[in-house]
Amino acid sequence: MQILDALTRRFHRSKYVRQLPFYLMRSFGVKKYYSKKEVESAIVRWKFNAHYAEFGYAVACHPDKLASDRLHDLRKQIAEKYGLPQDFSAFELIRLSHFKGNWYSGSSDNAEYWKLLALVEKKENEYQGNNR
Repeated sequence: MQILDALTRRFHRSKYVRQLPFYLMRSFGVKKYYSKKEVESAIVRWKFNAHYAEFGYAVACHPDKLASDRLHDLRKQIAEKYGLPQDFSAFELIRLSHFKGNWYSGSSDNAEYWKLLALVEKKENEYQGNNR
């Protein structure tokens, strides 16, 4: 049973990491971080398994706003698993998205994803310009 639980958690972690940022950007616009309320709304609207909502908070909320050591640990695990910086944001995660391409044809024709990515890159440049 432990193996099944571990596989289930791994599946849901991957789903949250590779899909939630896309849905958050689609629903709430392109932001570096999202509020807990926005994450919860996306979980319900896009039918993620709410039992694993902690992955959503770890993925999308600002690290300073995480309410527990457990969420900080999950965030650290996600960063290590996906080769991300410890202070990763939705900007890094969108590049890991399953929505890069069309899942059934394997082609990179998801125009909405590429439009969001262009907005992310624009916002990144704005952030970098403000931090100089």
